[in-house]
Amino acid sequence: MEVKSFIGPSRIEDLKDALGQFLIYRASLKKAASERLLFLAIRDDVYRRIFERADGESLLVEEEIRLLVFNAKRKEIVKWISWTDIETS
Repeated sequence: MEVKSFIGPSRIEDLKDALGQFLIYRASLKKAASERLLFLAIRDDVYRRIFERADGESLLVEEEIRLLVFNAKRKEIVKWISWTDIETS
């Protein structure tokens, strides 16, 4: 699991960094023939601002990203999301 904070001055830069790192880790796991599934862990407010939008959902599907969404204040997992769970039309 890769946890990203998205606290930088630019959400786009934070997203670029998080997704780049996620894709590198996933490629490394695939190369090692690991059966592990990689999840990108993000706060629930980040999920709402970026990934609940149509372009964010498209990104999840196109890049086959799995998310773990958590509430930092309550220290709890809000939802697990796999790119396969998203309906595309």
